[in-house]
Amino acid sequence: MTFPIELCILLGVSVLISSVGLYRPAYFTTIGYGISIAACGAMLLLLFHKEADGLLKAACVIMIVYGCRRAAYYLLGGKGNGAQGRNKGREIKTDTDDMGVKIMLWVICGAVFALMMSPLCYRFTVGEKVDATLWIGVILMAVGLVFEWTAELGRMRRRPRGSSGGRGRKLYMFLGGSNIYGEIILWSGVMILGLTSLNTVGQWIVACTGYLGALVMSARSA
Repeated sequence: MTFPIELCILLGVSVLISSVGLYRPAYFTTIGYGISIAACGAMLLLLFHKEADGLLKAACVIMIVYGCRRAAYYLLGGKGNGAQGRNKGREIKTDTDDMGVKIMLWVICGAVFALMMSPLCYRFTVGEKVDATLWIGVILMAVGLVFEWTAELGRMRRRPRGSSGGRGRKLYMFLGGSNIYGEIILWSGVMILGLTSLNTVGQWIVACTGYLGALVMSARSA
């Protein structure tokens, strides 16, 4: 099935959370993005907590950590802790008051974020045994998360402190920014772990569309 009930639930969760962008369009691809990914990971854990194996649960935890960190980083950036310049490249550059445009962006972003998680969702639904693609995928996800986090931490700590300081800046420094190579590795891991669970043309289209969306989001973070 191209759209199993679990994927539909992820879509609903993602669209609901992405509604933060109706308040400010820049939130669609910043705070809304991070929270949506984390929430989808948590929802998969909730839906499959009994039958899922340890590796799939680990994949969900990785996505929860990734999403929460990104959302917190964007949130701190919006509060004057020095991240605003870094965030500009990934924000939707419009302050339109046209509700029709906002709704269009809302639905598109919410749908894309859910599709980005579709390979992981498909893997859960088929209940396949552990194989090489699952191991490779989860390892790449972990490597991507660590690489993205540590690479940006090192870069940011070499930057001048500027006018901001205190606990806010220390937390911002701990959260780090985003690294395109780490993100590509992470999302490639998500795609790889779902490869053997894609059984129809529709599923391949959904998964590949989500992976393309992940690459676009990674490029916007560069």
